[in-house]
Amino acid sequence: MKTLDRLAQARIKSICVFPLYFFYLFLRKRILEGGMCVKQGWRKFMAAASALALMGAVVTGCGSGSGGSAGNTTNTGSSPTPSSSDQTVTMRLGIGLNEESTEYKGTVKFQQLVDQYTHGSVKVQLFPSGQLGNDLTMTQQLQSGALEATIPSTSPISTILPDFALFDLPFLFKDAKVADTVLDGPVGQDILKELPDKGLVGLAYWENGFRDLTNSKHPIKTLADLQGIKLRVMQTPVHIAFWKALGANPTPMSFDQVFNALQQHVIDAQENPIQTIYTQKFYEVQKYVTLSHHVYTPFVFLVSKIWWDKLTPDQQQAIQKAAVEAGQYQRQLNRDEAQQDLDQLKAKGMEVDSLSDSEREQWKQKIQPVYDEFTQKNKDMANKLFDAIKQAEAQDK
Repeated sequence: MKTLDRLAQARIKSICVFPLYFFYLFLRKRILEGGMCVKQGWRKFMAAASALALMGAVVTGCGSGSGGSAGNTTNTGSSPTPSSSDQTVTMRLGIGLNEESTEYKGTVKFQQLVDQYTHGSVKVQLFPSGQLGNDLTMTQQLQSGALEATIPSTSPISTILPDFALFDLPFLFKDAKVADTVLDGPVGQDILKELPDKGLVGLAYWENGFRDLTNSKHPIKTLADLQGIKLRVMQTPVHIAFWKALGANPTPMSFDQVFNALQQHVIDAQENPIQTIYTQKFYEVQKYVTLSHHVYTPFVFLVSKIWWDKLTPDQQQAIQKAAVEAGQYQRQLNRDEAQQDLDQLKAKGMEVDSLSDSEREQWKQKIQPVYDEFTQKNKDMANKLFDAIKQAEAQDK
């Protein structure tokens, strides 16, 4: 009888599907012949689909359960929760950079580690090149539960968590080792602990890197060279303020618009780590590089709290471990490729200059008011951050 029931259910479901398909063909023919507008056809099709879906739901509900009682199984119509041990969980991970970037290579490593540590119970799907949006919009999707994970720069999401803006202060970290110590230490982790209140969970810091300046006008070696340069900056108050203080004309813009804006001469310049400058092919639309190393930007691995809370503790632990280990791999890869990418930029015809020590000090003096303004807004965390940096620099000597 059970076998007969299953066959009957399958037959009724097929009866639901095939009429809907033929009804679609009928409506399509009417629209093409001019006998019906698209909007009318769509309304009729959706009405039929809803009616047939309801019929299918009734049939499925009547046939569920092993003891003949439909009450043993509840179908709410929502997507299944990933807490079931016999269920594969999908984790969509979107990033802004392309497949040539170390960030993407890090996500491939993460994908492999998650599969290993969860024994295949969590499957990671990768979406590079801003396919799912820019850093801010993907992070907002995490908050609503529409996306599972992303790894943005901390800068654009400082509008969500203001303490992230402290990492945008120029010349904050003297080198990558100090940055690692601070970010992976108590202060960096304390900032991550603020994220659940924003609907997010922070798993680890990865590396975007030290930012350098490119432009299409002329070499920039001094403050005088920078005056009036129309420069794309991230959509954050700190970046806008300090570039303005240095005499540039900062233009906030999302990353996915930068290449076209440079190509069309809407802007003269942009600033990003050397690896990003090379992998995004900015050498095609820029001539000059200044190794200013003015800001160190971390990536932060974020997941949706709505999604995270549905995972089992074992899955959470495995994903956290994979994020940390893949981040360590990505950081090292990023540093290993930096010099290679700089050499490639030179080979592509870009002219490379550096700031002298005395010029760097002039830049620091110019932006001191920006430090004063933004540290006052986040005073307690700023003081903790500055103390942690001093301790890390002392250990680094």
